[in-house]
Amino acid sequence: MNQEELHLRAVPPVAMDIFYQANDFRLAAHALHVQKQFAVPAIVNGAFAIELYLKALGAVPNDPADFAPDALAQEPGDAPAIPPGRDDSHHIGKLFASLHVHLRDGIRQAYAPAGVDPDTLERDLATFNLAFDDWRYLYEKHTGPKAIEIARLFQLADFLDGFCRSRI
Repeated sequence: MNQEELHLRAVPPVAMDIFYQANDFRLAAHALHVQKQFAVPAIVNGAFAIELYLKALGAVPNDPADFAPDALAQEPGDAPAIPPGRDDSHHIGKLFASLHVHLRDGIRQAYAPAGVDPDTLERDLATFNLAFDDWRYLYEKHTGPKAIEIARLFQLADFLDGFCRSRI
């Protein structure tokens, strides 16, 4: 069995489930944004899609040595190893940091094409780190409207969709 076949057989079903949900939230975000009157739901869905893409990547073994029979036996609905609790699970910076170093490096390289500042990914992760909580709970914070670069949020979500498609 070659390396590609080994990888395809080792993708846990839960990683695929998470990926499909991330894609649904990303597409919903785009659809809401097109209507121009649903900015907050579009931002919340886009931010949640980013979170789910990172969780999907975290649920996939990154090293052929990690392709254990246990990973193959995982049933849909089994929880991947992700930071627990609401405070950690919605921090995309922490989710990114929890990924295998080779995967993080691959994401950085793919996100920063020639001529783009190599710190762009870290800046975007920091900018949107708490976007899901900040916008989902906007009414609780009583801070008034926030500013967000929605095009960059969607750019990150779209990038992670493509990156996941190449890895999952």
